[in-house]
This record gives sequence, structure tokens and C-alpha cells, in this order.
Amino acid sequence: MGERGEGDGGRPLDAYRIAVLRGGDRAAVTVAVVALHGRGLVEAAEPGFLKNTGPLSGRAAHPLEKAVHAALYRPLTLLELTERARVRMCVRTLRSALAAEGLLHRRTYTSTRAGRRLLRALGAAAEPPAHATGPPEERDALRAVALRGDAALLTLVPHLARDARLTGPPVRREALLPDAPDGPGPLTTRMYRELHDRDGEERGGDGRDGDGHGTGGGGGGHDTGGHHACGSGSGCGGGW
Repeated sequence: MGERGEGDGGRPLDAYRIAVLRGGDRAAVTVAVVALHGRGLVEAAEPGFLKNTGPLSGRAAHPLEKAVHAALYRPLTLLELTERARVRMCVRTLRSALAAEGLLHRRTYTSTRAGRRLLRALGAAAEPPAHATGPPEERDALRAVALRGDAALLTLVPHLARDARLTGPPVRREALLPDAPDGPGPLTTRMYRELHDRDGEERGGDGRDGDGHGTGGGGGGHDTGGHHACGSGSGCGGGW
């Protein structure tokens, strides 16, 4: 295995695979959110929620970014976004690639000794994100978020991290209701009911996510379903 961010296959690990290796599904989805936010395509909606701000441009996007953008046609929490069928399939493809390279255990998808050694090497090679006067270079920013999680989010995208609740424990929509003990208040009961009804429809077993595209494997699926939706090999291994 390479010592500077390469798996057994010799391919440098991009920010998405680094995020899965370090922090699992949520970490990878968070990297996609930050990537889209940097291009002005995702922003915080009501406190604790994310939404897209318009169509993807003609610029090529990572398959996970496409799945995240499509799911955010209406506001979702980060936890709900991570549970979307197409998003799950893309992350599953990344996990399978890491397992094939000996960096994750195939059954538990926890990091192997080689995976942990690689993360240590990557962390030692990377400088902590600094307060910059201008926007950081995209690839470096995503790599920092992938490697350092909350610390990088609070430095690089503090407003998004705070407003969309990207840091800390997962937040369910019920906690964001106006009458919730710890809720921020602005989410109306009508909005909650609308989101709840739509969420139930999308989980109803028709194998479709919010953008109207079939997901192949529905909610559970096998790894082959994920490869079909997101592409295999390099299909989910690209960067920005």
C-alpha cells in the first residue's frame, strides 16, 4: 500500500473515500454538501435543514454530489439526507471499493489495520485548516473536511455548519419543531407535516428517491444496486 493516500490498487484516495474511511456514511455525505455549497448549489434552509438552490451546472460532479443535490429538491436534515436511497447506494459503492483495497473489513465496514495506518499517514501529512482571507482551493478544503470532520467544518464553513447542524450528534426533524424542548423554533408545524408526508411516500417501497429517478435497490439493496446507480470503480472515486 502506498504511504501517501493510496490504497492497494495504487489510486490516490479522494476526499469521499477518505471520509468514509474516517467517519462513515455521514462524513462522506457532509463532504458532498460542502462541495456543493462551495459552488453555490446547496445552502441551509430552516435551521437544521439543507436544500439545493438550483440545477447542477454542466460541470462534471461526483456521483455522490449528484445524489445529494437531487435529494435536496426539498429541505432535509443531514440525517435524512444520509438515509436517502440513492445517497446510500453511492456511499455503499465507496465502501465496497475501500473493502476491495483492504482498507475496510467487508462484513463490518470498519477500518482495517492498513486503513488506520493510512489515515494516520494522511493526517500527519495534512496541515490543519487555517483561517484564510479568501476561499480555500476546493480539493484541499474537501480533503480537510474528510480528514478532520467538525474541526474543519467550523473553520472553513462555520455558518453552514451552524445553521444546517452539520456538527455534533445527528438531529432528527422532530427535534426542530417549534414546541420541541431543544428546537430552534422557525420550523412550522405545517412544514413539518408536509415533510413528514413526503418522506413517507419516498420510503413507501417504490424504489424512488425525491428526484423521481429509480434507485434500483430500493431501501436495502445489495452492493450491485449501488454500483448500478453510481457507477463502479472510478465512477464514485472522482473528486470535484
